[in-house]
Amino acid sequence: MEWGDKIEWLQDLAEEGEAIPALGNQPTIPAHLEFAWSAFWALKNDRPLGFAMIGRISFSAIDRFARRYDVHGDAFERLRVLIAAMDAAFVEKVMARPK
Repeated sequence: MEWGDKIEWLQDLAEEGEAIPALGNQPTIPAHLEFAWSAFWALKNDRPLGFAMIGRISFSAIDRFARRYDVHGDAFERLRVLIAAMDAAFVEKVMARPK
């Protein structure tokens, strides 16, 4: 999650000769999880923000995304659970940062 939606930018910098040590530690996303990973990053800004707080991605945001991509039934539940788990880890990491 450290790289998030900046991964392509970091990869471009590396291709231009810039040393990006963090790219050597980049996790590999299994093919069957790539859609959920992409969905999480597409929805990352669709969350409520408050005073010194970051909210969770809402069910309705996930539902709208799933409807757009024709994800229903068990596939929707799996996507919802995966996004919720990634979101919980993301929020925990963001809230743990020094203010």
